[in-house]
Amino acid sequence: MKKSIVIALIALTGLTANAQRLKFGSKLGLNVNSIIRNATVNQVEDEIKLGYLAGSYLDVKITKRVHIQFELLYAKNNYNTTENSNISPAMPTDLITNSNVTLNPSDIIKQSVVENYKTAYINAPILAKFYPVKWWSLDAGVQAGYLLDAERLVKENVTITPTMNNSNPSVSLSSTPLDEIATKEFERLQFGALIGSTLYFTKNVNLGLRYDLGITNLRDRNSNKEKNGVFAASLGYSF
Repeated sequence: MKKSIVIALIALTGLTANAQRLKFGSKLGLNVNSIIRNATVNQVEDEIKLGYLAGSYLDVKITKRVHIQFELLYAKNNYNTTENSNISPAMPTDLITNSNVTLNPSDIIKQSVVENYKTAYINAPILAKFYPVKWWSLDAGVQAGYLLDAERLVKENVTITPTMNNSNPSVSLSSTPLDEIATKEFERLQFGALIGSTLYFTKNVNLGLRYDLGITNLRDRNSNKEKNGVFAASLGYSF
């Protein structure tokens, strides 16, 4: 009987020690998504927009100064891409043709196509965390992400400037935004390298800053390979 009690106490002590090395938590935050291209694209402008993330994490204490953190996150990323071009009056777009605007051969036509992308990912980061002091860690690791869906909202804007008769005003046309499913344009599986830092206000509350640099291609568009660059800030709570 005494031997059983001793064994039970040893097992309980071991479980308690292991539990002290593990911390579960949840986090919620915001991100901004930028596009990194392998070549400069003329007449293309990118606009950064806010997205969000939410999920949970498991922090494993290896030593006093070194921890490993596993996370599972849902991330919604948003960004705009605007492509500007000049159009020949001899080859008008459908927007111009349907507007019944009379064109002259010398008219200057400028077109901009605005595409707003919204992508949703399930991300699984693994981070090594080094603590120079107990309230601050330096973080680095890798992340695997799986694309759930991608939406694209497309809008065309056209400005027609007459040159034969300067008294005629310029004409501006805008199409009705078109909502499209764009999932097939993107690679489903993404890998990235992570670097960041975390501040611990209390033993439960923390603020994390992180940059995710895409290693694999986001998509291949017009022979130009695109990668993700995502900066995120999140507020975490450990239980």
